[in-house]
Amino acid sequence: MKFMIKMLAAQQLLSSLAVVLILSFPLSAAGQTQDLSRPAPWLQSLDQLPEVLRQNEAIRLDLQALAVGYGAAIQKVVGQGPQRFSLVMANGRIILYDDGRLKGPEEKLDRPDLEDMLAQPYRPGPLTQPPQANEDPGRIRVEAFFQAVYGATPAEVQAHLVPVPFLGTTVRFQGNNGAAAALGRVGVRLSQLLAQKPTLRGYILPLQGTYNHRRIAGSERLSAHAWGIAIDLHRGTYWRWGRLLAPMELLALQAASPQEIVQAFEAEGFIWGGKWYHYDTMHFEYRPELLAKARLAARAAAPARDR
Repeated sequence: MKFMIKMLAAQQLLSSLAVVLILSFPLSAAGQTQDLSRPAPWLQSLDQLPEVLRQNEAIRLDLQALAVGYGAAIQKVVGQGPQRFSLVMANGRIILYDDGRLKGPEEKLDRPDLEDMLAQPYRPGPLTQPPQANEDPGRIRVEAFFQAVYGATPAEVQAHLVPVPFLGTTVRFQGNNGAAAALGRVGVRLSQLLAQKPTLRGYILPLQGTYNHRRIAGSERLSAHAWGIAIDLHRGTYWRWGRLLAPMELLALQAASPQEIVQAFEAEGFIWGGKWYHYDTMHFEYRPELLAKARLAARAAAPARDR
């Protein structure tokens, strides 16, 4: 009986999600209205998965967010037994969605799967609650996934870098997957903002950098800068330069950063490191799937009259 109730609840959730997926909603990461009535063709391969996976609303939401964020970079979904499946990338790389392991925070950073990468929701807009301990949405990255999308070696990444005009300077940024175009649109937004509030210029310029093939300090993990999908602004602070902060200190730190700048980046598919427990307030990173997931989840939770 309990099993049947759970199955009915899952079906109701899927029905609600299905309504959302056939609607268009503004995904600024693409710079235009994204028509979800025509999702990525590879989502059709979900039909080949076992029913228990097909009916998992969280899995479907994750895959829809990846479809919106990365589109043709993913080729299909393939099952690997009754409980597991992988994404086959356009370059042939196979990326496991869920390895089935229970992990602590450090292991999630060092050996994540796609489920780990998408598990912590990114919350666009001003925060009213500070991040909890180890709540760092977007800081967990599956390197194999980003290598498949943006390049597996420095030479491959550099071959995809393109010049982007940005507030009177030119930076090199990742040309694949719309990242450079999105940064260009951020530049336009910021230019308009600075025309109204020129005192904010010191928060942004001179830039600290974009592409840099390097490891994250204190780890063997590649930085998002290694794929050319991150930009560091002039003014900010980083948890390794000081200490981890108490909740109210984190909120105060976030409030001290001009939210108009944060909003300009978020509107184009970038996340802000200032929303991490391991804060990095100068860091912005192109992660369209996390913004897509936040908006899809919000639409799914909204009353039908508001859709």
